[in-house]
Amino acid sequence: ARLLLMLLLPVAAAAAFIYWQAPAPAPQTAQARPVPVRTVQVTRSDITELTRAVGHVRASSHVVIRPQVDGQLIELNVREGQQVRRGDLLARIDDRSIAASLERASAELAMARARLSSARQDLERYLTLSQRQAVSAQVIDQNRTLVEQLAAQVQAEEAKVEAERVRLSHTRLHAPTDGVVGLREVDEGNFVRTSDANGLFSVSR
Repeated sequence: ARLLLMLLLPVAAAAAFIYWQAPAPAPQTAQARPVPVRTVQVTRSDITELTRAVGHVRASSHVVIRPQVDGQLIELNVREGQQVRRGDLLARIDDRSIAASLERASAELAMARARLSSARQDLERYLTLSQRQAVSAQVIDQNRTLVEQLAAQVQAEEAKVEAERVRLSHTRLHAPTDGVVGLREVDEGNFVRTSDANGLFSVSR
């Protein structure tokens, strides 16, 4: 028995070596499934690209509407966020006192023109009489000077009338540009001044 065991050991060892050195059987491959394919017609279109970021929007044009004359705000024709066009009437300031000043300046201009017309007629008469030596040269010089003074006075009164007309036009506030009305700082009935820091509101685009 001992001799038999000694003979079988080499045989068992050789069999074990052959078993471990033999290549493993190749695994069976599964049958590949067909891949579904979908076709579409090629078209040309815009692609929406959305980018999320933190920032602020700045208007390309920002105009603060300020009064150019002092007075009571009696009309406000716009609201916050309203779209306006250039030239639209935005607000109106009480113009009664300025209109009265314009009427007074117009009356003073009319009187100055009447005095100038009368002085010119007198000068023409004195010039006619001077040809007959009925008046002195001193009288003619005095009337010429008076005509020049009255002509200068007429120019001054015309400038006053024009200045009052400009002031009257400033009681009506128009949109200087197209845009959107911003936050309103005042309401109807408030007394506004040219020195107000914030203005009435803004127009931005």
